[in-house]
Amino acid sequence: MYSSERIMMAFGGISDRKIENTARALGYCSIQYPKQRTTIRTHKVLIIAATLALILALGITAYALGAHSEFFHNVFGTGVSEQEAKTVNITDSNGNTVKTENYPSQERVEADEEQAELLIGEYVSAVNQSVRIGDYKFTVRDVVFDASGNGAVTVDLDNSNGHGLKADGSFEGDAVPFTWSGYSVWSTGGTPIASRDYVISEGYSNTHITFVYSITAGALASDEGIILRFGVYSKDDSREEAEIIIPAAERIPAHEYYTDGLKVMLSPVGMALSFDNMRNDEEYIINEVTISYTDGNCYRVADENEANYMNAAGGGENIHLTFNRIVDTDSIDSISVVITHIGDQRTSEETYSILT
Repeated sequence: MYSSERIMMAFGGISDRKIENTARALGYCSIQYPKQRTTIRTHKVLIIAATLALILALGITAYALGAHSEFFHNVFGTGVSEQEAKTVNITDSNGNTVKTENYPSQERVEADEEQAELLIGEYVSAVNQSVRIGDYKFTVRDVVFDASGNGAVTVDLDNSNGHGLKADGSFEGDAVPFTWSGYSVWSTGGTPIASRDYVISEGYSNTHITFVYSITAGALASDEGIILRFGVYSKDDSREEAEIIIPAAERIPAHEYYTDGLKVMLSPVGMALSFDNMRNDEEYIINEVTISYTDGNCYRVADENEANYMNAAGGGENIHLTFNRIVDTDSIDSISVVITHIGDQRTSEETYSILT
């Protein structure tokens, strides 16, 4: 819990954002005071105290808890199915089949809603915009991003004639349907953004499907927004597209940590790793990322057996990870990163440890 939240709950200062959020949740644009005011100071104090108590009660319970339950569940909870470790065959860029042993598992952990609300609730923005292309309707629901550009968007896809997708997001049948839908993500400055889509397990039907688009927009400037470009395509290469623009909004702050050769930016929803003095002919491959908490528990973000993140993207000396759960950044004891450094002259494994 942030110190400001502790102070607020102790009846100290109340942030303007909390007051504004509470007012909006109640449907109020402003507070109207009666023209006649009492001259009894003790009565005024009681009125102020009652008002503060109401704001606290509504802001922390009625507004905070439940306001983003579905979003937390879908993006950072168990709305997306888990994946067990398994052996799979992968076709590489040359068309060769590569047998991959022990394909990493993905574990889903239900979000602690109260803590999630305190950590990121005020940064979740409702979009609720829709576009139609033929029989398809795309609706962007909610979005959240951190200071490093890691975040997620929830999107509904509806088609009364059937959207042609299975519950796992693959096509119905073995062949690509005559028409199919797709999407891409761009910054408002025109830069393509890495993303990965996940199907929400609840609420799926032949006419409706809900996705989480996990987005890793490392190059996104603070004043840039996001463009979701939707399309419907046919086998004859004809296409029709439409887009929804999500304006730049305030982002979840990220803590910055440094150790020799590595800078870590960590927020409740993602992580950015920046390595020093990296040449163009070099690259880093993550072997392991672990976040340890002060209570002795740990979050194994990635290792050879687990991949507990929604999306990952790298470019140059930077690697970005979007988490599949909320990280309590106020309760972190240490961060461990193990990477393989590959260069023309050498390949080595390096371990970075940060005590917070």
